[in-house]
Amino acid sequence: MATTLNDIAQQVGVTTTTVSWVLNNRHKEKRISENTCDRVRQVAKDLDYRPSFSAQALAKGKTASFGFVCGSIGNPFFAEMTALAMRQAQQHNYHLLLAATDWEFKTELDAFEMLLARGVDGIMMFSNAVAPDSAPYRYIHRHQFPTVILGQKSGDLPLIYEDLQPGMMQAVEHLKNRGYRSVGYVGHWPTSQKRIPSFEQACQLHGLKASSWPCDIDPDLILEAGRAFANNPDRPDAVIVVSDMVATIFMQGLTEEGLSVPKDVAVVGSDDIRMARFINPSLTTITRDRNTMVTTALSWLIQMTEQKKLMLGAECCLPTGLVIRKST
Repeated sequence: MATTLNDIAQQVGVTTTTVSWVLNNRHKEKRISENTCDRVRQVAKDLDYRPSFSAQALAKGKTASFGFVCGSIGNPFFAEMTALAMRQAQQHNYHLLLAATDWEFKTELDAFEMLLARGVDGIMMFSNAVAPDSAPYRYIHRHQFPTVILGQKSGDLPLIYEDLQPGMMQAVEHLKNRGYRSVGYVGHWPTSQKRIPSFEQACQLHGLKASSWPCDIDPDLILEAGRAFANNPDRPDAVIVVSDMVATIFMQGLTEEGLSVPKDVAVVGSDDIRMARFINPSLTTITRDRNTMVTTALSWLIQMTEQKKLMLGAECCLPTGLVIRKST
């Protein structure tokens, strides 16, 4: 059985209240002698005492934890973002609870409810499910529950999003300057649906022929899409791909069918994951500032938690850019 405050109090010969004051570093304001404090701490150590998380949360009215909802940590971009968020949360003395949803609408709603049940103090989330007519949206407003939406606007909830246009414009201009005249966009829905307008606008501005090449999120099917693309006589001579993970697998499909990157087809990814530098050829990619996204989201959550009020209408737009490597 776990050691309780009463166990310590009985062995030291003081009240449980005195033990609580000592272990919560309130002994000076209660004028408890250093000798008593030393005895309490030593007995607590000898009995392997561990503070009760739930009891502390009840006493403080907070759990010192935040929730993070994202699509899939199978994508290195979100895995790296999760690791970054965990480190930064710890620096602020918060724990981070993760819920991965694979971009399923119902799973996103379930993830929100699960994190509420765990008593988190706030949630940052990539989600399409928190629409203004949804139950989570109404809950957030009713209880002024600290929430930050990442990526896609949801009514007046605090939002951090990316301006895709600069990175896409730089990518298309770079391809044009390298002599490519037709560009395809490779990606899965619904992510591609949001990005294709920026892609088409950039191609139109620079006078390049644009086309769309849908692919699935499953790695085996991405590989097949790369092979099919390589064998299509009407393929463009360059592609911009929805993510670095998809681009890496897609390139494997191209090379298996005898094409050379970038000699036969130039490839641009998106996300700038760490591995993008180390694949062969190293991947030119549209950058996304996940560090600022996480830092800002946590800062907002802490501020809302302290003020017990939503930052309604707050928005932060992060620019994208381009890192040029050998795949173009």
